[in-house]
Order: sequence, then C-alpha cells, then structure tokens
Amino acid sequence: MLRRHIDDPGKTNRFWDMFKEKLGRCGQPEQNDGRCLDELYLIHAYINNIRELFEEYGDQPALALLEKIEIESC
Repeated sequence: MLRRHIDDPGKTNRFWDMFKEKLGRCGQPEQNDGRCLDELYLIHAYINNIRELFEEYGDQPALALLEKIEIESC
C-alpha cells in the first residue's frame, strides 16, 4: 500500500527515495553493515511518516492497516 504512493513520481521525494533504498536492503545484512532489517522494523521506525503520507492522500484502507499493525505488533 505504501509503494503505490512512494513509487508515484508525483508523490515521492528524497526521503521516500531513501526509504525505498532501505526497503531494498531488507533481509540482506551484507548490504546493510551487518544489520538485518525487515519491513516491520521499517514500518515501526517510520510509522509517523507513513501515517502522514496516508493521511495526506486520504488512503483510509492503508491507514486502517497501519493502525492494525501498530496495535498488533507494538
């Protein structure tokens, strides 16, 4: 749900470009200084940024899923 926004050239910016780079390194510690990131970690690390993006574009299904993720895994 996030990618449909941040992959859109009209909605993205340098922050989201850097976020996509981090997503690309998930599960690949050899490409991330030995740290093994996963998607859930990135969601929690950037939850406020993600929420703000979904709110900006009125993406209610994505906001509902983000809230569920936060409740179930925080």
